[in-house]
Amino acid sequence: MMNDFVFPKGNEPEFIEIAEKLGIASLCFVYDTPKDISEFQKKTRVKLSTAILCKPEDVKKYKGKFLTIVRAPDDQMQLRHIIEKIRPDILFNLEFHRRKDFLHHRASGLNHILAVLAKEKGVAIGFNFSALVSASPRDRALFLGRMMQNIVFARKFKFRTVIASFAESPWQMRAGQELGSFFVGLGMAAVEVHTALEGVAR
Repeated sequence: MMNDFVFPKGNEPEFIEIAEKLGIASLCFVYDTPKDISEFQKKTRVKLSTAILCKPEDVKKYKGKFLTIVRAPDDQMQLRHIIEKIRPDILFNLEFHRRKDFLHHRASGLNHILAVLAKEKGVAIGFNFSALVSASPRDRALFLGRMMQNIVFARKFKFRTVIASFAESPWQMRAGQELGSFFVGLGMAAVEVHTALEGVAR
């Protein structure tokens, strides 16, 4: 069962409509602050939930009450601090920074140390599909390579992963089958894709 993560801007009904058409069973609205979505839930069979897109310093305030999501920073030392000390439920967008790749490996946002810490601290790594498809062809090739490297890290170090559209527009959403097939093509096993599409429970 797919649990998609999306960023509504007052257009929740449109996201719900597309989710119903795509056969998405569960939809998580990501907000900057807590919102009441009970009225939306009354009008759909799609299971709705919420998460908070946090600045690192706000994770402690919300963790345990809401699913906490942090957008990965460019700075590698700050990234380690977030994984090791802040410990959000989901850390995403690791692949989309502007650092140059290294000669023998990708600057994917992760290394062996951070991968071990993600497993130990229970931080799930999120793969942002909509950011990938909206990138320029040149950047997309770069980001794809980084995603593939992080998939290898996930298999080796066994940290949790989350596959979602992370859509900012309803039209960026994709069916679970489409996302699953795409990430199998990047090297994920079918069972890994299935788990990653389920998301993370609070």
